[in-house]
Amino acid sequence: MKKGLFLYCSDKRTAFNFEKKLKEELGLKLKEIFNDLAAVESDVETILLIDQGDIPSDYHFKGKNYFILTHGMDFSRWKNFYRRGIDVIKIDDHLYYLGLKLSSLGYRIIKDQETPEEDIVFKPRFVSDRIDDNFRKGITTIYSIKDGIGKTNISLSLAAYTRKNTSDTRVVILDLDSCFSGIRKFVDKNSGVSEVDLGAGSVLLELGKKMYKHEKTDLFLVPYEKEIETDQEKTSPRLVDILEELKRGFDLIVIDTGSQINNLPLTAISCSSTLFLITDHRNYIQRETVDLARKTLHEQGIIVPNTYFVINKVKHAESFSTGDFEKRFSFKVAGVIDYDGNISDYEDKKLIYSLSDKKNSLLDCIKSMSSILGFESEGRVKSKFRDIFS
Repeated sequence: MKKGLFLYCSDKRTAFNFEKKLKEELGLKLKEIFNDLAAVESDVETILLIDQGDIPSDYHFKGKNYFILTHGMDFSRWKNFYRRGIDVIKIDDHLYYLGLKLSSLGYRIIKDQETPEEDIVFKPRFVSDRIDDNFRKGITTIYSIKDGIGKTNISLSLAAYTRKNTSDTRVVILDLDSCFSGIRKFVDKNSGVSEVDLGAGSVLLELGKKMYKHEKTDLFLVPYEKEIETDQEKTSPRLVDILEELKRGFDLIVIDTGSQINNLPLTAISCSSTLFLITDHRNYIQRETVDLARKTLHEQGIIVPNTYFVINKVKHAESFSTGDFEKRFSFKVAGVIDYDGNISDYEDKKLIYSLSDKKNSLLDCIKSMSSILGFESEGRVKSKFRDIFS
């Protein structure tokens, strides 16, 4: 048996980039790279195969352990491998899931080559004894495993609807998306947004963050300041302090996280009483999101009191069976949002699409989410948010 990690990839440049990423993120080195599928030897310990559409679904895999890696995912191909009990792991954004698999096989995952003695710690390291059910009250996190699914638009819609439709409810959005800050884009695009004076002693001020207020709705926003936060580690250790500060002034804190799996979103989820997981109509996205809720959070010791799914961008949403989804995955569905080109256009602009009294699937979903959080509608929304946020 040839010990170690081996790689198959038909494209040499892709193989080179993956080898570099594997070393940087997981601290692991490859023993050998095969560019020809027929050349893969049967006595290797672990073989990683990057599928670029060239691995037959009935391929007889060699080696003691083997994993299919993909950039993106063709569901029909994924289904064929999955039916055979073969793990298919997406590696578009990070190698987190691959790291978990290899760690379970006994491979020592390290943070980087400069500190080989330090094992990777995926568990949120900054959650303290201050976190209990009382602390979590009023904090909700919106998360999706993939960008572009509509997470930020739903976060903004939920926060704006709850603020506009309930009396004396103070709402703030805390943006923790370090890669694609839609909240930052939203703030920059709206002329009716003004900066709020945080005052001396503020944790936000200490960390170089700013708070903004949309005057027409009294909705408050704390966007991610990427020019200041070059490293998420500056925020993660103080996230509990930030939330404690915000809880003193707000009834509802909506956290819009990035899709990465690291300390910042994991800590945010740990601090939340409710987690809304945003997925779409694609089966593999739904399954990966379920795996996050069912396996990943459990493995990290994270227990969220309430977890709900929101199914976005579904064609013919009225025909989507939430009962089948809930029975299949054992998770409750907060709402199903129909695919709408106008909504997608507003998502691209990072504005709020129409949430008026006119019945639509987005409004129904937001009403359900707000009700789940304990904010009952008072029927105060009369004008379209499209007009409010302009």
